[in-house]
Amino acid sequence: MIFDALHPPHDAVPSDPAPATVLASWEPGTFLENLAPGPDGSWWVTSPSHRRVDHVAADGRLLTRVDLGAPATGIVADGDTALVTSGEPGTPGWRLLRVRDDGYVPVADLPGVTFANGMTRHGNGLVIADCLRGALVRFTSDGAVEDLVVDPLLTPLDPQGPLPGVNGLAVGPAGDLVMTSTGRGLVLRLGAAGLEVVAERLVGDDLTVTPDGALYVATHTFDSVLRLRPDGARADVATRVDGVVGPTSVALEPDGRALVVTTTGGMLAAPDTPEPARLVRIDLTSGGGHP
Repeated sequence: MIFDALHPPHDAVPSDPAPATVLASWEPGTFLENLAPGPDGSWWVTSPSHRRVDHVAADGRLLTRVDLGAPATGIVADGDTALVTSGEPGTPGWRLLRVRDDGYVPVADLPGVTFANGMTRHGNGLVIADCLRGALVRFTSDGAVEDLVVDPLLTPLDPQGPLPGVNGLAVGPAGDLVMTSTGRGLVLRLGAAGLEVVAERLVGDDLTVTPDGALYVATHTFDSVLRLRPDGARADVATRVDGVVGPTSVALEPDGRALVVTTTGGMLAAPDTPEPARLVRIDLTSGGGHP
């Protein structure tokens, strides 16, 4: 395997494929970043390249597009709406917005944030990954914005390179925060003992956690969804042949029976010849891919 700026060291793993279905597609050149479940089996999907949030029905129909005027990145569901981070990478002025089918309203400014990416609910508020500054930022229920942790392990390996630092965020069964540091090829955990390394040579973008502690990681430039079990065993449950080209985020369906994945069509690695961006469903109930 050849490693370069887009492909840091990443250990090859066996394949344990699960049935995959493409739910929806976008034109080549669309960068899909993160997703969150909406009502009635629908999904909210952020597109920083097109500065909008799409709301997609369970059958792949586009329900609505909400234009934000700035890149849309992190997202969490909030009833029949979504909370979304939006701003220009590398500059101040990031905001938290509430997105609805009929538009959006500002929720709060995010001072100090330079490039929001992954976001998750945690405790009495939200935690946001600032993938350029190398920080986890907490937004509390009373509207306070504060650094939770700032650490060199969360910074980009190369500040001028194409891959970010801390990126995907999820909450483990014990309430600890689990995250990727993409350019460094790390999966990390923040618990009572502080920040610790869970896995090395594992290049991940976003990730999700099952109730038994298995992680599913979108590997982005390595074109797979990888399962990392609590005992450290790794396997790819979906790859390019399943339509998973440039996967950026992965989330569990609310009933836990399947994963849903966003892709870029590979536009980061092959910007001149990307495939369509896709929303892909990976069934975890039919043998392969199960934790």
